[in-house]
Amino acid sequence: MHPGHIEEWFQFAKNSLQNESGWKVAAQRSQDTLCYQDCLGGRTVKFDFKEIYVPGIDEPAEAMMRPEARSQSHDCKNRQIKLGLQQIVAPGDAFVEQTSNFWILFMIACLFGESGLQTDSFFCGCKPTLARHQRRLDFPEEGDCAYANFQGHTSGCQELMVIVRKASQRHHFRLMILFRVPDVELLLSWTSKSFVILLERSRE
Repeated sequence: MHPGHIEEWFQFAKNSLQNESGWKVAAQRSQDTLCYQDCLGGRTVKFDFKEIYVPGIDEPAEAMMRPEARSQSHDCKNRQIKLGLQQIVAPGDAFVEQTSNFWILFMIACLFGESGLQTDSFFCGCKPTLARHQRRLDFPEEGDCAYANFQGHTSGCQELMVIVRKASQRHHFRLMILFRVPDVELLLSWTSKSFVILLERSRE
């Protein structure tokens, strides 16, 4: 998790989001889309949810806690994700030990991953893993809030970024999730229906 790699990933995410025409749609459901584009070492996948209602939240920053606070707020009995604070690098930048078994992460690993590679687990693992979490305000655009998760493995680095942006109505937000996958064919016939299901369940 070299700092240079983290900055490169943030810059790549910013550039790719500014170029909407560079994304190819793999699945669409109402206003929600699952898109992808080529990148170095594979492809970048984007979940894009245009109108997510979050009651009581007015600003994107309110929806994304800083990692050092997030690691202390999780219930110790939470079975889906556990975060243990290891080191604070700066406000909004910390190393944490995490375990997670979200169904959506497991499904992403099944659809996009390559068996046997740590970097294709997509953060779904029952064993504690060291990760670096960063929250950035006004990124990639003013008013936005981005939360990134980086895991370093012997086989490479794994990246995930969540971006929250204001939508047209109060308490409504646009949610974008970006991650890199291996250079494999995404539009296989047996996975096309799974993409739509993934979009539907992700919104829930």
